[in-house]
Amino acid sequence: MAQSKTQTDDERTQDRLAWSIQELADDLGVCRSAIYSEISRGRLKTSKIGKRRIVTRNQREDYIREIEAR
Repeated sequence: MAQSKTQTDDERTQDRLAWSIQELADDLGVCRSAIYSEISRGRLKTSKIGKRRIVTRNQREDYIREIEAR
């Protein structure tokens, strides 16, 4: 019988291509308004698909690197 592998949060994050603002806030442990504040300050780059704003994997990684460098 094959064992099913459950993915850890880190593995799921590596597989993702993009996050909604709420999903990113949840992952980082902050509120949505904190994410929007970072966007308005130019610290977090985002993309839009139609009316929806998303954060791609590269944008998320760039933002986290910037936080670590502060």
